[in-house]
Amino acid sequence: MLAGDVVDNVHELVVRIEVPGVDKDDCEIVIDGNTLYMRGEKRFDGTYVGGAYHVRQCAYGTFERMVSLPFNVHADKADAQFRNGVLVVRLPKAADAAPRRIQVH
Repeated sequence: MLAGDVVDNVHELVVRIEVPGVDKDDCEIVIDGNTLYMRGEKRFDGTYVGGAYHVRQCAYGTFERMVSLPFNVHADKADAQFRNGVLVVRLPKAADAAPRRIQVH
């Protein structure tokens, strides 16, 4: 599983997911309701041809990470940046995402 954080700022949620060894062009982000899906592929670099592996622990292939969002967000205003193997998605909160106190009768 890819490591990640979800930070609740005043006006936005910031989702940070570590994807080492993945190219940004191999990432896809989808927001469906209150769920953020990040799909991608870590491709095998076959430059080590000619030798025998003694240890091979790196995972390759396709992956998907699902993050449940605690608030409604404006998916059309989302912004994603990829730098040094870290994907950061900024999701502005929708107006109805503000906390609301409910009177108990």
